[in-house]
Amino acid sequence: MFLIFSENLVQARGKSVVERLITQLPDNSERGLRNPTAVVVKAAVSHLWDIHGALVAASGICDAKQTLYNTKTRRVIDGLLDLISLEGIYPALSPGVGIPIERRVKSVLQAGVAARPVLSDLGNRQNKDVDLLREVVDGLSKIALAGNEGINPAVRERTLVDVICGCGDLAYGPSNGDRNQSNIYRRLFDQMLDEYVISFRMKHWPLDKIASMQVGAPCH
Repeated sequence: MFLIFSENLVQARGKSVVERLITQLPDNSERGLRNPTAVVVKAAVSHLWDIHGALVAASGICDAKQTLYNTKTRRVIDGLLDLISLEGIYPALSPGVGIPIERRVKSVLQAGVAARPVLSDLGNRQNKDVDLLREVVDGLSKIALAGNEGINPAVRERTLVDVICGCGDLAYGPSNGDRNQSNIYRRLFDQMLDEYVISFRMKHWPLDKIASMQVGAPCH
């Protein structure tokens, strides 16, 4: 089933990627309870976790990084990540949050397959699937914070900014009215900023520049 799903992911023509993939998934209780996009995106996250787990388990047997950067394997992983970002994250973000879709890294999916519906929905987000956004952020943030193993490098290169934006929206966005949930994602948001933004600055900015920073001081 994974191979069928993956092949249809990068070869979809005519129909939207969701319309094509939903027919390849086994019948389950969620198909009658959730919209097709949510079912497909959740399946994509599950497939990514299967790949991640397999690469982590094989790390002591073979070169996991070599497997990760195998052209065919990486194309499938990138396709799953693009699908999740374009169908699961972007439609749920508050206006102004996230990288403009036209400036995002070019998708490996068939040209426009996922981007067209996303672009048309960006101006009308009243029916945001916040529950789906939570599931995506929960799944991908764990991989992003898992250290340099499994598909972590691919997530960092392809989807990290999208995941951070989704987490920030869940933490501070107006659509997440549950205060307890907001607090959970604020802690996760801070953790991801500490891991990737602050640590990057500490590693790559001159120490004298960091030491001289003051609140309200102009940046040069």
